[in-house]
Amino acid sequence: WLSVCQRFAKAGLTRLPGEGASAFAARAANSFPNASGSLREISECYNELRYGTGRRSLTELRMAVKQMPGVSKRNGLT
Repeated sequence: WLSVCQRFAKAGLTRLPGEGASAFAARAANSFPNASGSLREISECYNELRYGTGRRSLTELRMAVKQMPGVSKRNGLT
């Protein structure tokens, strides 16, 4: 999750203090709509691993992060 936040920070979108994964993912999806599906999957996986029953695996989270389109300041998505 931190690597996802860092990617968006480099593109100019930083996570606000106290902003949860779902809220940040929704805000980031507004700025980078082509990544919205990946962001939703990543935030759901993260939240389930962090706070849930463990029905999702770390492997699923890693795969979702790998499949997320690249993000850059210049063109939004790469």
